[in-house]
Amino acid sequence: MTTPVRQAIGLVIAVITIPFLAIGLVDPLEGGVALIVAGAFIVVTRLVSRLPVPRVEWIAWTATVVVGMVTIAVAYVMWRDGTTGPGRDMPWGLGLLLVLYEVGVAATIIGGVIYVVRHVKALREAASNA
Repeated sequence: MTTPVRQAIGLVIAVITIPFLAIGLVDPLEGGVALIVAGAFIVVTRLVSRLPVPRVEWIAWTATVVVGMVTIAVAYVMWRDGTTGPGRDMPWGLGLLLVLYEVGVAATIIGGVIYVVRHVKALREAASNA
């Protein structure tokens, strides 16, 4: 059982995490940095509040970070080889990776909202037991 203070702090950090996750929607390069920062917030929230992170959040976060890294690597190789760049169409494979990344970020945001709801419920339960 965690204290209401820990739960309240966890709630605040969980709410702060959501905008960082939303910035992750930008693209894998700039948004990926925000996504990694959000991952650190998720870990800190878990350690402070001791409430388990929803599976949809941590699994989607992990998969999205991996897809983002693969997307950046593929885009770099394509750019280096001259396959893509300014004035050229985006290859379908790269477009597919970008769509997968965006879907992963959206799933992570959904998990983040579920985590906020979980914190609110735990805080209400602690208040009613006090």
